[in-house]
Amino acid sequence: MNILVATDNSPCSQSALESVLRMNCGSGSEVKVVTAVDLFELPLALLQEKAREEAHEYIDTAVDQMKAALPQAKVSGAVLEGHVTEMIVQAAQDFNADLIVMGSHGRNGLSKFLLGSASRAVLEQAPCTVRIVRRAVADTIPINNHVLIALNQSKHSQLALEHVLNSKWPDGTRFKCIAVVSEQYKDHFLDPADPAALSMELELFSNAAVVLEQHVARLNRNFGPGTASFEVFEGDVRFSILKMAEIWEAGLIVMGSRGRKRMEELFLGSISEAVAS
Repeated sequence: MNILVATDNSPCSQSALESVLRMNCGSGSEVKVVTAVDLFELPLALLQEKAREEAHEYIDTAVDQMKAALPQAKVSGAVLEGHVTEMIVQAAQDFNADLIVMGSHGRNGLSKFLLGSASRAVLEQAPCTVRIVRRAVADTIPINNHVLIALNQSKHSQLALEHVLNSKWPDGTRFKCIAVVSEQYKDHFLDPADPAALSMELELFSNAAVVLEQHVARLNRNFGPGTASFEVFEGDVRFSILKMAEIWEAGLIVMGSRGRKRMEELFLGSISEAVAS
């Protein structure tokens, strides 16, 4: 697996680095640590040179940390010059990255609830899977190792499951697959006055359970018996995913970038974006 770590020495970026240090990167994995310096924001040559020097020092330190923690992986680093989002996305393409890891906010990230602009832009434009790490929960990951996988019947959801199956996870990792029968879907398509509505609702739950049971069987075959379980819920999809993550004390939420509806190519599905934010 090729892992691109995008960082800027902010607290959230440090949490992202620490999350990679705890990953189970086997032989053949490559990790590249990058930071982007937007010199357009630094018009004076002296400031530009200082920014370059600080960036190189920071990357050299991060690379040394990675090499010490991940001896089986090939580790490298680079300082990119240009617009942050463009540089990270381009670096991911050039590196043929399978995964981008970055913090939820950069140096200028102030909001507790909304994604930083660079994180959101990379999440929308990246050519591969993106893992957004929050500072607040990063310290709980090695304790819980709980991975919540939110699934539906879209191809993007299937790709999310394949990402989990093809990744290496620390010993003791537990997986929970969930599906949410949307209240909005029921309100739009099921007429409560229709005698067949209850039967159709039960069929929705039954079909979701059958699909999740198959996914759980694959996970248990891959990672060992009893490592995966599933649940089906009814409610608002976004809030149900977040509520389950809180109840189960998930260290990571995995979901597809788009749901069943066709979306514009450059924008995440509303549910994925809301959960990420």
